[in-house]
Amino acid sequence: MLKRDILTKNLAILVDKVQQINNKIMDDPGEALKMVENVEDTSILDQLAQKSGQILLVDDQMVKAQIDLAFAKANILQKQGKEVEAKAQFQQVYQHMQSFQEIFPKNFPFDFFSKMAIIKNNI
Repeated sequence: MLKRDILTKNLAILVDKVQQINNKIMDDPGEALKMVENVEDTSILDQLAQKSGQILLVDDQMVKAQIDLAFAKANILQKQGKEVEAKAQFQQVYQHMQSFQEIFPKNFPFDFFSKMAIIKNNI
């Protein structure tokens, strides 16, 4: 299997996990947080930020998925009343979104502006 095929398959699994986490946030934030911590890997964002050359569509989707996970984590922490940790997490999401301005808002404009509005209300 080609490396790109493996990445695409892993990305599909990750996107599915993000959806499962978002569905659990209201019902069971503790379980949702555990799910985030099991699949979140911000080192991917660090690696892609250092990548030279064009970022590929699969990379765009990976960045979005990791940012979605970090954003979900911030929401979970906020719902659990952990305001300091939530604020720090929202700040981290903001920094990641700023680091990937060639992806946000160009490729995901609604997602970008809705997340930024929520983040600005929480930091």
